[in-house]
Amino acid sequence: MPAKDRTFDAVAAYGSEHWVAARFGRSHDWLKRERPRLEAEGFPPRDRLTGYTLKADVDAWLAKRRRVADPAGRQDFPDRIGGVNLAKL
Repeated sequence: MPAKDRTFDAVAAYGSEHWVAARFGRSHDWLKRERPRLEAEGFPPRDRLTGYTLKADVDAWLAKRRRVADPAGRQDFPDRIGGVNLAKL
C-alpha cells in the first residue's frame, strides 16, 4: 500500500487498486493480472471520472458471490406493542 493512500480511510467512498487488492487479501500484482477476469465475472470496473472503484460496489459483488448464508439469528421483534416498552420487561 502506498504510504498516503487515503482510500484506505473509512470515510472514502472509492478505493484505489491497492485498496481493492487488500479487500481480496491479495497483492496488487495479483489484482493487475486478474482484474480482466474478475470484470468478465461482473466485478465493478474503475470509475471513468475518478479512476477508483466504488467500495460499495466491491462489497456488493463480494456479498453476491457468497455461497453460505449467515446462521439464523434472533428474530427481530418490535420494541413496543400497544405503548408497552418490551425492552423494559
